[in-house]
Amino acid sequence: MKPPRLTPLALLFALSSGIARADLIYTADGRTLYGRIQTGAAPETLVVDTDDGAPVTLRREEVSGIEFRPPSLFGSHQKPPAVVLRNGDRLVGSLRQLWPPAVAREGAAVVIPPAWVAHVQAKAAFAPGAAGEKDRVELTNGDRVEGRIEGVQEGRLKVRTSIGTLKIDPARVNGVTTARADAPLEPAPGIQVLLETTDGERLTGEWRSLTPTQLRLKTAWGGEQVVSMERALRLTVLNGRLVFLTDLRPVELHETSYFDQPHPYQEDRSQGGRPLRLGGRIYAKGLGVHARSALTYTLAGSFTTFTATVGVDSEVGSGGSVIFRVIGDERPLFESPVLRGGDAPLPVSVDVTGVLLLRLEVAEADHGDVADHADWAEARLLK
Repeated sequence: MKPPRLTPLALLFALSSGIARADLIYTADGRTLYGRIQTGAAPETLVVDTDDGAPVTLRREEVSGIEFRPPSLFGSHQKPPAVVLRNGDRLVGSLRQLWPPAVAREGAAVVIPPAWVAHVQAKAAFAPGAAGEKDRVELTNGDRVEGRIEGVQEGRLKVRTSIGTLKIDPARVNGVTTARADAPLEPAPGIQVLLETTDGERLTGEWRSLTPTQLRLKTAWGGEQVVSMERALRLTVLNGRLVFLTDLRPVELHETSYFDQPHPYQEDRSQGGRPLRLGGRIYAKGLGVHARSALTYTLAGSFTTFTATVGVDSEVGSGGSVIFRVIGDERPLFESPVLRGGDAPLPVSVDVTGVLLLRLEVAEADHGDVADHADWAEARLLK
């Protein structure tokens, strides 16, 4: 017997409470599916057991992103990373050895090649700063050693400095920051993804497989890595057809408050700093803005469709009233009716073929801009 079906809102909250496993899947053609992911019968496919009872089979290249857990309403309690890599990857776990750093994760010790290491956090007190021209070792007594790390000899960290080679007991090290450098160049075959976990890990690499129990990636720095689905938070396809606006930066920004109180736009959060909520549903991705605002993005004619769900965030209740507009190369492409707090969210889909500059505007409607917490939820572009 199949498990009972849940509404999208119930699915999201069930994830937090452990009642059921459900996922939110963004597809390359702009659809959003809710359900449980199963392994497909054919290689490189997966099946989404959707909320409406109709299973959907997707090829891996048809997936643009997956939310395995709902955004937390109460913030996260992530552990600090043990190792940060030059490409932005982060690994969390017990540090088995200082150099080359080895991190305990998923029942094994993962050794990071020194050329990829940006920071090593040996103790919680370590706060890495910007990289310089030399490797930097922060000691527990507050001293700092700068030079070049040459490895480990007789259990001690060898650092060649201007006053000679020092051998440092790893127990005296708070952390290490390596000299400024780029990540080694590596070919990137297949579907490249970013995986984020519930404990703060961040892994990028080629998507190898996904089952109900684990996800496998081939990283550029350490071969194949396995992540259990109990730890998976979010998977984003990096070289797919769908791009979220929060992965871009506006080239022009105008934010004008009615009472001259600044209200900077928020990425993946509401104006109140909470998860985006419209009509009772939580959205993991999107822009939280305040009237009046205008955000302009460079598209360079590379996209065909802009889609989003818009409305006044649920955090203001029945307050707020706004108008949404989409402008492409100074041509109006969309204008919403007045949307007020408590109104049903409005889906937006606009043809942006050939558009060079896309501007998203929100204007106040009734009573100035009081409580005008407007959301461009799941704002995304399709190629």
